[in-house]
Amino acid sequence: MDEDLEPEFREGENKECLQALAYDRAFVVNGPVVKVYKNGEDEDQGDDQQRLKYLMHLPVIRDSRGDILEPTNMMLHNNESSLLFIDKNDSNRVVSYDLEAGAISDEFKLRSKLGEQGAQMIVNEFKNASNTAS
Repeated sequence: MDEDLEPEFREGENKECLQALAYDRAFVVNGPVVKVYKNGEDEDQGDDQQRLKYLMHLPVIRDSRGDILEPTNMMLHNNESSLLFIDKNDSNRVVSYDLEAGAISDEFKLRSKLGEQGAQMIVNEFKNASNTAS
């Protein structure tokens, strides 16, 4: 399942789940790894089976310096093709990760506006805003 991950990233506790509205996908944060699941087919499920089916994991997200980022407070953006999140290790850093390209597309530094307080949460301004172009 996660054989291509470095051993220290294979096990961990699931911290956060984000459900896509337009696509049958759920994104689960497990340490620095974002795992992707889809709903299991009803006929494939026994009484003791999980409903979510593991599909893949995103590559471990690293910044331009090679430091590992740990996503928290995720939000889908730009027709659900991008994932916005706050870096758990630096709450003054909001990252836009392009799901189609598999890379960081933009990064926002908040220190000049918020000081050391940082961001606690990312929210949509409008209902279903993740399904509209930015």
